[in-house]
Amino acid sequence: MKKEQEIPHRMIYAYDPNTNDFKIFQNPDDWKAQMTTEGAKNYLAKHLMESVKNEFTPAKKAYIEDTTKTKVGKGFFGSLRILFPTITFLGTLYKGKDKSKNAIYFMEKYMGDVNPKYKHVSDLIYKVYRHGLMHTQMPKVSEIKGKIVGWKITYNDNEHLNISESNDMVTIPISLNSFYQDLIKAVKKYINDFDDPKKNSELLKNFREGFLEMAEVVNESKLRKKCPKGVRYIRNLRR
Repeated sequence: MKKEQEIPHRMIYAYDPNTNDFKIFQNPDDWKAQMTTEGAKNYLAKHLMESVKNEFTPAKKAYIEDTTKTKVGKGFFGSLRILFPTITFLGTLYKGKDKSKNAIYFMEKYMGDVNPKYKHVSDLIYKVYRHGLMHTQMPKVSEIKGKIVGWKITYNDNEHLNISESNDMVTIPISLNSFYQDLIKAVKKYINDFDDPKKNSELLKNFREGFLEMAEVVNESKLRKKCPKGVRYIRNLRR
């Protein structure tokens, strides 16, 4: 009996700057060879940033329209759930590894260049809002020096990162629109740094390494360890 040929495990599904779309590459070196500084900039500007705009903007419009119609606030959690995965991946591209601390580094550096408050509270924002909303149903509540550190999500731009303190509580408010605008401006600053000859070599190296953490085509033997039922079901599908 002929042995079933296994798909090479080093194949990747990655961005092709020539088509501004994704495709299968037979190995990472093929992709790295064409992923130049301009390719990285194109991905960030024409794919990642456009994807965020195309998802967040119509969602915000629909949420606000429904809030106005029903008089019940909508979209507070969902809107941030659109944005934080992008921030997580930007941290991976910026530093080359998929770690929470790298997303925080990105926020501190690039969102901090937009609004200096991010340089001081990005780690708290990421813990309270990102981890809370992505792993549970709501942002996390903390305690510092006996005071509750709470959260507030609003459509009022004037409240954005305007941290308030009372006798027993500190509140870190996020305006959805301001947070989105700050992120878009931060991505543009990140893109501009690829034109800096003192920075672009390391940025491109980290971009390639970080992108490959997402792009691997998971082979069947590895997938079977985590998803045995699903793999068995797909293998048994009748043509």
